[in-house]
Amino acid sequence: MKKHLNYIICIHYLIQIFCMFDTFVFSPNILPPPSLKYNGLIFGTPVFNTITFVLIILLSLFISLFLIYKLLNIGRILFILHLVFLWLFTIDRGSKLMVNYYLIDGLIDALYYLCNGAIIYLIYFSALKNKFKYSSFKV
Repeated sequence: MKKHLNYIICIHYLIQIFCMFDTFVFSPNILPPPSLKYNGLIFGTPVFNTITFVLIILLSLFISLFLIYKLLNIGRILFILHLVFLWLFTIDRGSKLMVNYYLIDGLIDALYYLCNGAIIYLIYFSALKNKFKYSSFKV
């Protein structure tokens, strides 16, 4: 089980790096500049539209995956918090992020969601859930 979790985490890292590269190189207009007045759909606060918020989401993803790799319980909690904040960001941005113009984007998104689901299954519902430590970690 641990070996499968490690493979999925590695695939997740590669997908995330590819998505960041794809977003900022091929679609630089997904995140508007901070000087624009924000017209939110649901939440209406400029917090969900800032680059800082996006960087916090990405940083929490990489930290949580590393802590899950080390089998630490705080990584499981941080991973779920990352998903919640990612969903809040997606809801707040509206359907603009949900439109895939290219087939490869749709496939990468599907693979990303499959990896998220597999990680959630492995860390919460498999036999591996009992191996997570609650103590501080040693890198």
